[in-house]
Amino acid sequence: MKAGLNLSMVPGLEFSTPTIGLEGSLSGIPFDRTETSSVSGTDSQLKLLFGPFGSVLKRLNPAKYNHTLTGWSSAFLDKEGLDALAKVTDDYVGQLQARDYAVTPSFGLDHERLKQKGLEQHVEEFNRKAVDIVVKSVQASGKSLSIASYVAPVGDTHQPYDPDSRLQFPKTTGGELDIDAAANYHARQINALLSVKDNLGMSYVKTFFFETNATVEQPIAAAIAGERSKTSYIISFVVDNDGYLIGTTDVDGNTVGPRGKVTLAEAIKEVSRYTGSGLVTYGINCSSYDGAKKALGELRRVSITDESLKNKIGILYLNASDHDPRVHDKHDAKGHLDKHENVEPKEFARRIVELGREYGIKTLGVCCGGDAAYLAEIRKAYNNLAAGSSAKATVAAIKHDAQVPVGAF
Repeated sequence: MKAGLNLSMVPGLEFSTPTIGLEGSLSGIPFDRTETSSVSGTDSQLKLLFGPFGSVLKRLNPAKYNHTLTGWSSAFLDKEGLDALAKVTDDYVGQLQARDYAVTPSFGLDHERLKQKGLEQHVEEFNRKAVDIVVKSVQASGKSLSIASYVAPVGDTHQPYDPDSRLQFPKTTGGELDIDAAANYHARQINALLSVKDNLGMSYVKTFFFETNATVEQPIAAAIAGERSKTSYIISFVVDNDGYLIGTTDVDGNTVGPRGKVTLAEAIKEVSRYTGSGLVTYGINCSSYDGAKKALGELRRVSITDESLKNKIGILYLNASDHDPRVHDKHDAKGHLDKHENVEPKEFARRIVELGREYGIKTLGVCCGGDAAYLAEIRKAYNNLAAGSSAKATVAAIKHDAQVPVGAF
């Protein structure tokens, strides 16, 4: 990577206030930075977001929607697939409440990933259909939800430096990692997602989730693309079970890539040099509970002496699995992704709600291996925990009042 890339030198880059405007016929609320990006615990309301689409489709038809980077994208080609996507969307919307986030099934619908399946000519078509599916479901529900879009990173999601990976981070002719080319990588998909508009000419998509970033370079490219889009965006990382960014270690924990092992704190510190007014918050996704807990713990320790790293993680949506996040394609006899479904919904919900409470994160969800049932359990666990805390506070107040002598004030 070119050291110290100056964003002002990147062609086409413009910093501006993200486009947040009228919603037309669709009732919607964009991400509120003052609430979502704050993890101080001041916002008492839980916020949920959609879970995965690929995991659910593969469960329905593992032969058709096999787990490759673009396996489930073939659902956009026929009525059966579109109906399945609509059903999954409706199930997720059914678990959401006002101010929650409906996210389009658009992860991997970029040119390079679709090219792996010979579907690169469908970039615009598939992304527009992804938005249409979510818009119709939200409108039918009558709920006031914010529509966002999942966007995959440049290069492989887990081993971007591996020469055997199908997707490589672009390089300059001199062999350096090419950040500007990587940022341009997102342009076609972003433009397609923003092209679906309401009757007032406003894009339905209000926020981009640049998720599953495994290195430092991937989210830098996302930040540049997000600022260029003039739309709010979130950058989410995937960490290994040891808490380091997964793209900087191999499955055995050995260091790979030009930077060596990278912590979440180090990544955020570097990526923040390239973010502008469009960034809502950072998040962790596609990771195990143990990996996320270690990463958050390290970030908290570092933030004690570095104020700039406090309250940086505002979103948490983890895998329904304790396994290495690289493991995807193992199926049991029923077609279930057995490596990504070893944590049942109730236990998963208990863990993520407690972890969110510990670190003040109230925007929660589930990634690989999850479905709408996980969202339902997260809400239950959150409400139960909140009710328990409220009851304890009431008892404490009563005890305090009983100990105060009459006339003390």
